[in-house]
Amino acid sequence: MPLAVVEAKDNNKASGVGLEQAERYGKILDIPYVYSFNGDGFVKQNLITGLIFLLLKLFIRGI
Repeated sequence: MPLAVVEAKDNNKASGVGLEQAERYGKILDIPYVYSFNGDGFVKQNLITGLIFLLLKLFIRGI
């Protein structure tokens, strides 16, 4: 059972640019969570509640 749709764009675009496209796919496929990603950060939308979250990519250097 699919849980999410991820739409990826290059990092010359804002992280939320693909969210509308991901939302359309999510509604067609009846999937509750959609993400738009540009390589630098994520935008997540819950299609059940309509809430949108900006998630930043974190880097951890050397251990």
